[in-house]
Amino acid sequence: MAIPDGDRAWFFSPTWSRWDVFTNSTPRKESRARIPLRLGQLARTNQPAPELGGPGLTPLFAARRGNTLYPAPHFISGDGHSEYMHPLLLDGQLPWPDGKTVISTLTRDGTEVPARKEGPMTVYDVPEPSARYDLRLVYTSDLLDKVDTTWGFTSGKPTSQNVPAGYICGDGKADCAATPALLLDYDIPLDLTNKAASGAFTMTVSGHHQPGAADPNLSRLQASISYDEGTTWQQITTTKKNDNSYTANATLTAAKTVSLRFQAQDADGNTVNQTFYQAFKTRN
Repeated sequence: MAIPDGDRAWFFSPTWSRWDVFTNSTPRKESRARIPLRLGQLARTNQPAPELGGPGLTPLFAARRGNTLYPAPHFISGDGHSEYMHPLLLDGQLPWPDGKTVISTLTRDGTEVPARKEGPMTVYDVPEPSARYDLRLVYTSDLLDKVDTTWGFTSGKPTSQNVPAGYICGDGKADCAATPALLLDYDIPLDLTNKAASGAFTMTVSGHHQPGAADPNLSRLQASISYDEGTTWQQITTTKKNDNSYTANATLTAAKTVSLRFQAQDADGNTVNQTFYQAFKTRN
């Protein structure tokens, strides 16, 4: 659909609704709930519904204030849309209205970091010196199958804040810094029933980082496919498309359920390992 410049657009589905504000004058096509659904950083201005308090600021996916890390991931679709009214404020194992749950863990140089509650959030207190962190979110749902993601990045106590206008830390304040977590967006060509034809199949995977963080190029992408719910994996060919995206090419088998795994690294050494179990099906 074509959305006029500056207009607001409501999008509805059986379990959620959103509206976005678009500031660019170029016409664009919009789609909702594109596979794969996952947790990540909403890149557009967050506009909660009026009954939730009206337009608001967008929490960063993983921000750090002093020696505390604040994860606040959004539930997003393939092209980065938010698919729920508000960010998912992690609470160990937090149920959502439609049955979704998320389990979060953080390690520092391989050692697990204890979590603590701060209001509705689960946060992590970490030492001041720079170290390697792995933030893992395992997401399951009654509507969708499991998505298991680990982001690897280096972080130390920030010397200054880098939060751009319109964004905040997950706890509602802005005096923090975005971590350099590598985030992936996906263009997976499925039909309206989230199925694909068998045969040659090309996906596009793009890398980006949180607003305010450095944005090094995507330097490596490996992709794998499974037809047995992740018991065995077949690596598929990836080809660099430009500085921040790759194509992944597979030959799909008919009448199968497809799981996908993507392992990526940027030029600064930040990594992400993201696995989608039973992501979509192929047609007969």
